[in-house]
Amino acid sequence: MSPDNDPYAPSSPAATPVYKRPVPDRPWMGAIVGVVVDMGSTIVFSIAMFFVLGMVMALSGRTDVSEQMLTSMSLTSPWRELTLVLGGLGSLIGGYVCLRMAGRSLPGAAWRMVLVTLLVAVPMMFFSPARVDWPYRLLNWAISFSAMALGWGLGHWRNRQLYDYD
Repeated sequence: MSPDNDPYAPSSPAATPVYKRPVPDRPWMGAIVGVVVDMGSTIVFSIAMFFVLGMVMALSGRTDVSEQMLTSMSLTSPWRELTLVLGGLGSLIGGYVCLRMAGRSLPGAAWRMVLVTLLVAVPMMFFSPARVDWPYRLLNWAISFSAMALGWGLGHWRNRQLYDYD
């Protein structure tokens, strides 16, 4: 077939269509999935950290590993700061996933994710039998929401690269 008779050949380079993805607009779906990813990744990171902590304690040669693990998670322990960092990393990932799924609506997805997070976290806090350490809890929330905001910014930046915003 000659190039002149090819029905699929563009008539000119300017006539070549440019594929632009439609912008997703699912702020509630993004918020819910973002919170699930945030909490799920925080749980996975915590399990991995406690596995490493248990191995370190077990290799120390002492027989009272469980008691030693509890004392190592005291208020002055570096392991406790590591849990804050890993929780913040989970929040960053959750915020990024939230905005990637939500599409163009940064403020809409952000307030929905904060709302869903508070609806899940506040009842867990008040119905937990654990001792409430308010300064640590407020620091944890400050780190989590700051990391979420960074994740939202990264997700919004990536969406603007991939989608055709008006």
